[in-house]
Amino acid sequence: MFRRAALKTITFSRCNAAFAVAIVGSVLTVIGCSSSKELEGPTVRQAVAQRYNDPPRKDTSTSDSADDNRNQSWTDQSPDDNDVFSDSANSNSAGGFAIATINGHDIAANHLSRMMLDQHGADALEQLIVLERARQRCEELGLTVSDVDMQREYDRRLKTILSPLVSGVDESKADRDSEFDREEAERILKGILKRRNISKVQYLSSIKRNSYLRAIANHEMQFQDSELRQEFEAHYAEQAVVRHIQLPNKPDAEKLRAMLADGLAFEDAASRHSANLRTGPPGGLLKPFGEGSIDIPEPLRRAAFGLDVGEVSEPIQVGPWWHLLKLEKKVTNGETDWAGYRAELVARLRERRADAQMQSLYRSLLEEADVKINDPELAHQYANRQSQLTQ
Repeated sequence: MFRRAALKTITFSRCNAAFAVAIVGSVLTVIGCSSSKELEGPTVRQAVAQRYNDPPRKDTSTSDSADDNRNQSWTDQSPDDNDVFSDSANSNSAGGFAIATINGHDIAANHLSRMMLDQHGADALEQLIVLERARQRCEELGLTVSDVDMQREYDRRLKTILSPLVSGVDESKADRDSEFDREEAERILKGILKRRNISKVQYLSSIKRNSYLRAIANHEMQFQDSELRQEFEAHYAEQAVVRHIQLPNKPDAEKLRAMLADGLAFEDAASRHSANLRTGPPGGLLKPFGEGSIDIPEPLRRAAFGLDVGEVSEPIQVGPWWHLLKLEKKVTNGETDWAGYRAELVARLRERRADAQMQSLYRSLLEEADVKINDPELAHQYANRQSQLTQ
Protein backbone atom coordinates (compact mmCIF):
# COMPACT_ATOMS: atom_id res chain seq x y z
CA MET A 1 0.00 0.00 0.00
CA PHE A 2 2.72 2.68 0.97
CA ARG A 3 5.00 1.54 -1.85
CA ARG A 4 2.13 0.91 -4.21
CA ALA A 5 0.75 4.40 -3.68
CA ALA A 6 2.55 5.65 -6.81
CA LEU A 7 3.96 8.70 -5.02
CA LYS A 8 5.23 10.89 -7.80
CA THR A 9 8.87 11.23 -6.79
CA ILE A 10 11.57 11.91 -9.40
CA THR A 11 14.48 9.48 -9.48
CA PHE A 12 17.81 11.01 -10.41
CA SER A 13 21.52 10.40 -9.85
CA ARG A 14 20.99 8.69 -6.53
CA CYS A 15 24.59 8.22 -5.50
CA ASN A 16 24.93 11.99 -5.10
CA ALA A 17 21.30 12.95 -4.46
CA ALA A 18 20.37 10.43 -1.78
CA PHE A 19 20.58 12.90 1.05
CA ALA A 20 18.51 15.47 -0.86
CA VAL A 21 15.78 13.00 -1.73
CA ALA A 22 15.52 11.70 1.83
CA ILE A 23 15.04 15.03 3.59
CA VAL A 24 13.16 14.25 6.73
CA GLY A 25 10.24 16.47 7.78
CA SER A 26 9.81 17.50 11.42
CA VAL A 27 6.68 16.50 13.54
CA LEU A 28 3.95 18.98 12.55
CA THR A 29 2.23 21.25 14.92
CA VAL A 30 -1.13 22.37 13.66
CA ILE A 31 -1.64 26.10 14.11
CA GLY A 32 -3.80 28.87 12.79
CA CYS A 33 -7.45 29.22 12.00
CA SER A 34 -9.85 31.39 10.05
CA SER A 35 -13.21 32.71 11.09
CA SER A 36 -16.54 31.49 9.84
CA LYS A 37 -19.09 34.17 8.88
CA GLU A 38 -22.20 32.35 10.09
CA LEU A 39 -22.30 29.98 13.01
CA GLU A 40 -25.11 27.91 11.51
CA GLY A 41 -23.09 27.26 8.39
CA PRO A 42 -19.93 25.30 9.28
CA THR A 43 -20.13 21.58 9.70
CA VAL A 44 -17.34 19.75 11.50
CA ARG A 45 -15.33 19.26 8.31
CA GLN A 46 -16.01 22.75 6.97
CA ALA A 47 -14.75 24.31 10.18
CA VAL A 48 -11.48 22.43 9.87
CA ALA A 49 -11.25 23.33 6.19
CA GLN A 50 -11.67 27.00 7.09
CA ARG A 51 -8.96 26.71 9.68
CA TYR A 52 -6.41 25.66 7.11
CA ASN A 53 -7.73 27.96 4.40
CA ASP A 54 -8.63 24.97 2.25
CA PRO A 55 -11.93 24.57 0.39
CA PRO A 56 -14.33 21.95 1.79
CA ARG A 57 -13.53 18.50 0.48
CA LYS A 58 -15.24 17.63 -2.78
CA ASP A 59 -16.50 14.23 -3.85
CA THR A 60 -13.41 12.14 -4.57
CA SER A 61 -15.17 9.01 -5.71
CA THR A 62 -13.79 9.46 -9.24
CA SER A 63 -10.36 10.81 -8.28
CA ASP A 64 -7.14 9.22 -9.48
CA SER A 65 -6.30 6.40 -7.10
CA ALA A 66 -2.58 7.02 -7.63
CA ASP A 67 -2.92 10.26 -5.65
CA ASP A 68 -5.28 8.88 -3.04
CA ASN A 69 -3.38 7.88 0.14
CA ARG A 70 -6.36 8.16 2.46
CA ASN A 71 -6.64 4.54 3.60
CA GLN A 72 -3.13 3.25 3.18
CA SER A 73 -1.11 1.59 5.91
CA TRP A 74 2.50 2.25 6.83
CA THR A 75 3.78 -0.63 4.70
CA ASP A 76 1.90 0.70 1.65
CA GLN A 77 3.47 4.16 1.77
CA SER A 78 6.88 3.51 3.35
CA PRO A 79 9.78 4.57 1.12
CA ASP A 80 11.89 1.64 -0.06
CA ASP A 81 15.49 2.04 1.12
CA ASN A 82 16.69 0.70 -2.22
CA ASP A 83 14.74 3.40 -4.04
CA VAL A 84 16.44 6.08 -1.97
CA PHE A 85 20.03 4.86 -1.70
CA SER A 86 20.88 2.60 -4.66
CA ASP A 87 23.02 3.78 -7.59
CA SER A 88 21.32 4.51 -10.88
CA ALA A 89 22.22 2.16 -13.71
CA ASN A 90 21.74 4.96 -16.22
CA SER A 91 24.15 7.51 -14.71
CA ASN A 92 27.56 8.26 -16.18
CA SER A 93 30.74 9.91 -14.98
CA ALA A 94 30.26 13.10 -16.99
CA GLY A 95 27.08 14.47 -15.45
CA GLY A 96 24.62 11.66 -15.08
CA PHE A 97 21.73 10.75 -17.36
CA ALA A 98 19.52 13.49 -18.76
CA ILE A 99 16.77 14.04 -16.22
CA ALA A 100 15.02 16.50 -18.54
CA THR A 101 15.34 17.95 -22.02
CA ILE A 102 14.52 21.59 -22.71
CA ASN A 103 14.29 22.65 -26.37
CA GLY A 104 16.67 19.87 -27.30
CA HIS A 105 19.15 20.62 -24.49
CA ASP A 106 19.70 17.94 -21.84
CA ILE A 107 19.70 18.76 -18.14
CA ALA A 108 22.07 16.37 -16.38
CA ALA A 109 20.78 14.67 -13.24
CA ASN A 110 24.02 15.38 -11.41
CA HIS A 111 23.50 19.12 -11.89
CA LEU A 112 20.10 18.89 -10.22
CA SER A 113 21.42 16.70 -7.43
CA ARG A 114 24.26 19.16 -6.81
CA MET A 115 21.80 22.03 -6.54
CA MET A 116 19.61 20.07 -4.13
CA LEU A 117 22.61 19.07 -2.04
CA ASP A 118 23.70 22.69 -1.83
CA GLN A 119 20.22 23.78 -0.74
CA HIS A 120 19.17 20.94 1.57
CA GLY A 121 22.11 18.58 1.99
CA ALA A 122 23.24 19.50 5.50
CA ASP A 123 19.74 19.32 6.97
CA ALA A 124 18.93 16.05 5.19
CA LEU A 125 22.22 14.51 6.26
CA GLU A 126 21.55 15.38 9.89
CA GLN A 127 18.16 13.68 9.74
CA LEU A 128 19.65 10.57 8.15
CA ILE A 129 22.41 10.42 10.75
CA VAL A 130 19.87 10.43 13.58
CA LEU A 131 17.70 7.85 11.81
CA GLU A 132 20.63 5.49 11.33
CA ARG A 133 21.99 5.97 14.85
CA ALA A 134 18.52 5.38 16.32
CA ARG A 135 18.23 2.17 14.30
CA GLN A 136 21.65 1.06 15.51
CA ARG A 137 20.82 1.88 19.14
CA CYS A 138 17.68 -0.22 18.93
CA GLU A 139 19.76 -3.14 17.66
CA GLU A 140 22.22 -2.65 20.53
CA LEU A 141 19.38 -2.69 23.06
CA GLY A 142 17.65 -5.66 21.45
CA LEU A 143 14.59 -3.55 20.59
CA THR A 144 12.44 -4.40 17.59
CA VAL A 145 10.58 -1.69 15.69
CA SER A 146 8.03 -3.24 13.37
CA ASP A 147 5.74 -1.93 10.67
CA VAL A 148 2.98 -2.05 13.29
CA ASP A 149 4.97 0.35 15.49
CA MET A 150 5.50 2.69 12.54
CA GLN A 151 1.82 2.55 11.65
CA ARG A 152 0.96 3.40 15.25
CA GLU A 153 3.35 6.38 15.18
CA TYR A 154 1.79 7.54 11.92
CA ASP A 155 -1.72 7.20 13.36
CA ARG A 156 -0.68 9.04 16.52
CA ARG A 157 0.23 12.07 14.40
CA LEU A 158 -2.97 11.85 12.38
CA LYS A 159 -5.01 11.86 15.58
CA THR A 160 -3.05 14.88 16.82
CA ILE A 161 -3.90 16.72 13.62
CA LEU A 162 -7.60 15.98 14.11
CA SER A 163 -7.68 16.80 17.80
CA PRO A 164 -4.85 18.84 19.34
CA LEU A 165 -6.81 18.89 22.62
CA VAL A 166 -6.54 15.14 23.12
CA SER A 167 -3.23 14.55 21.42
CA GLY A 168 -2.71 10.92 22.36
CA VAL A 169 -1.96 11.37 26.06
CA ASP A 170 -3.32 8.58 28.22
CA GLU A 171 -3.63 6.23 25.30
CA SER A 172 -4.76 2.83 26.47
CA LYS A 173 -4.63 -0.04 24.00
CA ALA A 174 -8.29 0.53 23.21
CA ASP A 175 -7.58 4.20 22.49
CA ARG A 176 -4.63 3.37 20.25
CA ASP A 177 -6.70 0.94 18.24
CA SER A 178 -9.85 3.10 18.14
CA GLU A 179 -11.34 4.32 14.91
CA PHE A 180 -10.93 7.92 13.82
CA ASP A 181 -11.65 9.90 10.67
CA ARG A 182 -8.55 8.78 8.77
CA GLU A 183 -9.80 10.18 5.49
CA GLU A 184 -10.19 13.67 6.95
CA ALA A 185 -6.85 13.51 8.76
CA GLU A 186 -5.06 12.47 5.55
CA ARG A 187 -6.72 15.32 3.68
CA ILE A 188 -5.59 17.88 6.26
CA LEU A 189 -2.08 16.40 6.36
CA LYS A 190 -1.83 16.62 2.58
CA GLY A 191 -2.66 20.32 2.74
CA ILE A 192 -0.13 20.97 5.51
CA LEU A 193 2.67 19.21 3.63
CA LYS A 194 1.81 21.08 0.43
CA ARG A 195 1.96 24.47 2.12
CA ARG A 196 5.25 23.63 3.83
CA ASN A 197 6.72 22.15 0.64
CA ILE A 198 7.39 18.81 2.35
CA SER A 199 6.97 15.62 0.35
CA LYS A 200 5.11 12.62 1.73
CA VAL A 201 8.37 10.64 1.52
CA GLN A 202 10.07 13.23 3.74
CA TYR A 203 7.26 13.11 6.27
CA LEU A 204 7.23 9.31 6.36
CA SER A 205 10.97 9.28 6.97
CA SER A 206 10.37 11.39 10.08
CA ILE A 207 7.74 8.90 11.22
CA LYS A 208 10.24 6.07 10.81
CA ARG A 209 12.87 7.99 12.79
CA ASN A 210 10.41 8.83 15.57
CA SER A 211 9.35 5.19 15.81
CA TYR A 212 12.93 4.21 16.65
CA LEU A 213 13.36 7.16 19.02
CA ARG A 214 10.13 6.32 20.84
CA ALA A 215 11.18 2.69 21.31
CA ILE A 216 14.46 3.83 22.90
CA ALA A 217 12.74 6.47 25.04
CA ASN A 218 10.20 3.98 26.39
CA HIS A 219 12.98 1.52 27.18
CA GLU A 220 15.05 4.09 29.07
CA MET A 221 12.30 5.83 31.05
CA GLN A 222 12.07 4.61 34.64
CA PHE A 223 9.70 6.00 37.28
CA GLN A 224 9.88 6.21 41.07
CA ASP A 225 6.95 5.06 43.19
CA SER A 226 6.43 8.67 44.26
CA GLU A 227 5.88 9.68 40.61
CA LEU A 228 3.37 6.88 40.10
CA ARG A 229 1.51 7.81 43.26
CA GLN A 230 1.33 11.45 42.19
CA GLU A 231 0.02 10.40 38.78
CA PHE A 232 -2.60 8.23 40.44
CA GLU A 233 -3.81 11.03 42.69
CA ALA A 234 -4.02 13.44 39.74
CA HIS A 235 -6.22 11.12 37.71
CA TYR A 236 -8.16 8.99 40.20
CA ALA A 237 -9.22 11.52 42.81
CA GLU A 238 -12.28 13.68 42.03
CA GLN A 239 -12.78 13.92 38.28
CA ALA A 240 -14.90 16.12 36.07
CA VAL A 241 -17.06 14.66 33.31
CA VAL A 242 -17.29 17.40 30.69
CA ARG A 243 -18.67 18.01 27.22
CA HIS A 244 -16.81 20.47 25.05
CA ILE A 245 -17.21 22.41 21.81
CA GLN A 246 -14.21 23.75 19.89
CA LEU A 247 -14.71 26.81 17.66
CA PRO A 248 -12.46 28.96 15.45
CA ASN A 249 -13.23 32.37 17.01
CA LYS A 250 -14.80 34.14 19.98
CA PRO A 251 -17.86 35.60 18.15
CA ASP A 252 -18.92 32.11 17.08
CA ALA A 253 -18.43 30.86 20.64
CA GLU A 254 -20.53 33.67 22.09
CA LYS A 255 -23.27 33.17 19.50
CA LEU A 256 -23.42 29.44 20.14
CA ARG A 257 -23.49 29.99 23.91
CA ALA A 258 -26.57 32.19 23.44
CA MET A 259 -28.22 29.45 21.37
CA LEU A 260 -27.48 26.97 24.17
CA ALA A 261 -29.10 29.33 26.66
CA ASP A 262 -32.20 29.37 24.43
CA GLY A 263 -32.51 25.61 24.67
CA LEU A 264 -30.21 24.08 22.04
CA ALA A 265 -28.91 20.75 23.37
CA PHE A 266 -25.18 20.84 24.03
CA GLU A 267 -24.68 17.40 22.47
CA ASP A 268 -26.39 18.48 19.26
CA ALA A 269 -24.39 21.70 19.13
CA ALA A 270 -21.13 19.80 19.57
CA SER A 271 -21.98 17.27 16.85
CA ARG A 272 -22.95 19.98 14.40
CA HIS A 273 -20.60 22.87 15.11
CA SER A 274 -17.47 21.63 16.91
CA ALA A 275 -14.30 21.79 14.81
CA ASN A 276 -12.80 18.98 16.89
CA LEU A 277 -13.22 15.93 14.69
CA ARG A 278 -12.49 13.50 17.49
CA THR A 279 -14.79 14.82 20.22
CA GLY A 280 -17.46 16.58 18.16
CA PRO A 281 -19.29 13.59 16.63
CA PRO A 282 -20.00 11.85 19.99
CA GLY A 283 -21.51 15.05 21.41
CA GLY A 284 -18.31 16.63 22.71
CA LEU A 285 -17.80 14.20 25.59
CA LEU A 286 -14.27 14.16 27.02
CA LYS A 287 -12.72 11.50 29.20
CA PRO A 288 -13.05 12.23 32.94
CA PHE A 289 -10.09 14.28 34.17
CA GLY A 290 -8.82 15.56 37.49
CA GLU A 291 -7.62 18.98 38.55
CA GLY A 292 -4.06 17.76 38.16
CA SER A 293 -4.52 16.06 34.79
CA ILE A 294 -2.00 17.85 32.63
CA ASP A 295 -3.44 16.05 29.58
CA ILE A 296 -6.04 18.85 29.56
CA PRO A 297 -4.90 22.48 29.16
CA GLU A 298 -4.90 24.32 32.48
CA PRO A 299 -7.51 26.96 31.48
CA LEU A 300 -10.00 24.19 30.66
CA ARG A 301 -9.29 22.31 33.90
CA ARG A 302 -9.74 25.45 35.97
CA ALA A 303 -12.99 26.33 34.21
CA ALA A 304 -14.39 22.79 34.49
CA PHE A 305 -13.85 22.55 38.24
CA GLY A 306 -15.36 26.02 38.70
CA LEU A 307 -18.67 25.03 37.09
CA ASP A 308 -21.81 23.70 38.73
CA VAL A 309 -23.33 20.55 37.28
CA GLY A 310 -25.23 21.45 34.09
CA GLU A 311 -23.60 24.88 33.77
CA VAL A 312 -22.01 26.05 30.50
CA SER A 313 -18.77 28.02 30.64
CA GLU A 314 -17.97 31.37 29.13
CA PRO A 315 -15.84 31.09 25.94
CA ILE A 316 -12.31 29.95 26.84
CA GLN A 317 -9.32 30.53 24.59
CA VAL A 318 -6.60 27.89 24.30
CA GLY A 319 -4.08 28.67 21.57
CA PRO A 320 -5.89 29.63 18.36
CA TRP A 321 -9.14 27.95 19.41
CA TRP A 322 -12.11 28.90 21.57
CA HIS A 323 -13.95 26.37 23.74
CA LEU A 324 -17.26 25.97 25.52
CA LEU A 325 -17.56 23.47 28.37
CA LYS A 326 -20.54 21.91 30.08
CA LEU A 327 -20.04 20.09 33.35
CA GLU A 328 -22.04 16.86 33.32
CA LYS A 329 -21.01 15.56 36.75
CA LYS A 330 -18.13 15.02 39.12
CA VAL A 331 -17.10 11.50 40.04
CA THR A 332 -14.66 9.78 42.37
CA ASN A 333 -13.02 6.47 41.58
CA GLY A 334 -13.08 5.34 45.18
CA GLU A 335 -9.71 3.66 44.76
CA THR A 336 -6.90 4.46 47.18
CA ASP A 337 -4.32 1.78 46.24
CA TRP A 338 -2.28 2.99 43.30
CA ALA A 339 -0.17 -0.20 43.05
CA GLY A 340 -2.89 -2.04 41.13
CA TYR A 341 -2.68 0.62 38.44
CA ARG A 342 1.10 0.50 38.03
CA ALA A 343 1.14 -0.64 34.38
CA GLU A 344 -1.46 1.95 33.38
CA LEU A 345 0.32 4.72 35.27
CA VAL A 346 3.66 3.85 33.68
CA ALA A 347 2.04 3.92 30.23
CA ARG A 348 0.52 7.34 30.93
CA LEU A 349 3.80 8.82 32.09
CA ARG A 350 5.69 7.36 29.15
CA GLU A 351 3.20 8.74 26.67
CA ARG A 352 3.29 12.22 28.16
CA ARG A 353 7.06 12.44 28.57
CA ALA A 354 8.06 10.70 25.37
CA ASP A 355 8.35 13.81 23.18
CA ALA A 356 10.84 15.55 25.48
CA GLN A 357 12.81 12.32 25.87
CA MET A 358 12.87 11.82 22.10
CA GLN A 359 14.18 15.35 21.54
CA SER A 360 16.96 14.70 24.04
CA LEU A 361 17.79 11.41 22.32
CA TYR A 362 17.90 13.15 18.94
CA ARG A 363 20.55 15.56 20.19
CA SER A 364 22.65 12.94 21.96
CA LEU A 365 22.59 10.49 19.03
CA LEU A 366 23.64 13.26 16.66
CA GLU A 367 26.49 14.40 18.90
CA GLU A 368 27.90 10.91 19.45
CA ALA A 369 27.74 9.79 15.82
CA ASP A 370 31.07 9.11 14.09
CA VAL A 371 30.40 10.59 10.65
CA LYS A 372 32.69 10.63 7.62
CA ILE A 373 31.40 12.81 4.79
CA ASN A 374 32.96 12.06 1.42
CA ASP A 375 31.50 15.03 -0.45
CA PRO A 376 33.74 18.08 0.34
CA GLU A 377 31.04 20.71 -0.18
CA LEU A 378 28.53 18.77 1.91
CA ALA A 379 31.17 18.29 4.62
CA HIS A 380 31.69 22.04 4.72
CA GLN A 381 27.94 22.75 4.92
CA TYR A 382 27.45 20.20 7.66
CA ALA A 383 30.35 21.54 9.74
CA ASN A 384 28.93 25.07 9.49
CA ARG A 385 25.47 23.84 10.48
CA GLN A 386 26.71 22.01 13.54
CA SER A 387 28.83 25.00 14.53
CA GLN A 388 25.79 27.30 14.37
CA LEU A 389 23.67 24.86 16.41
CA THR A 390 26.24 24.75 19.23
CA GLN A 391 26.67 28.52 19.48
